[in-house]
Amino acid sequence: MPLRPTAFFYIFLLPVVILLWAWADSRQQQTDWVKVVSEDRVLFLTLADSRLHIRSRQPTQALPDRHLARSMDDRPAGRIFREPSSTAAADSWFPATQVLHGHSTDRAGYHYREATRIVPFWLILAAYLPAWLSLSYYYARRRRGKYLASLPPQTHAA
Repeated sequence: MPLRPTAFFYIFLLPVVILLWAWADSRQQQTDWVKVVSEDRVLFLTLADSRLHIRSRQPTQALPDRHLARSMDDRPAGRIFREPSSTAAADSWFPATQVLHGHSTDRAGYHYREATRIVPFWLILAAYLPAWLSLSYYYARRRRGKYLASLPPQTHAA
């Protein structure tokens, strides 16, 4: 039986290609996306410097109606923003994972508690590739077993 990749292999290859493209793109461009999760929580996703930055912002006190939605670094929710990366391209391709906690203040003087998780692209790929390759191997073996079972039994003349 010739070795041919299954449809499963190609379907799960697409995320690998997208991750590699995002990794390379994040070295030159910064991409931001803002999402209002609830009345008191905003989520920021940033692709920059070979990393995925996931930042959550919550107010430390009650805010006026709809103030949280207007206090997102002047960026409307749900839109994607791209700009040239602010750091030098000589930064590492393999940065470390980080978890940061802090506080910030907006222009109106309201205080926020922030938590940021920084996950490098190499770690995302390192977690995805073994699962993808293992499942691809499993399906190839299963397909080969079905193929061998469909062959007529061989008879040997003595």
